Amino acid sequence: MAVDLSFNLLHFNDAWARQFAETFGGRPEAGDNLSDLLKEFPNERRLMERLWQRHL
Repeated sequence: MAVDLSFNLLHFNDAWARQFAETFGGRPEAGDNLSDLLKEFPNERRLMERLWQRHL
């Protein structure tokens, strides 16, 4: 899975998409915003954003 600086999904493989769908209940599409996809899961969204910010 790869995202841009705004958390838009650039690309991902089928395994990641299946795991995301099983975990969060929605199948992502290229171009979707990961923060928007996780807005009903605030803990996961904050964790993802913090990890990404620390990585950069």
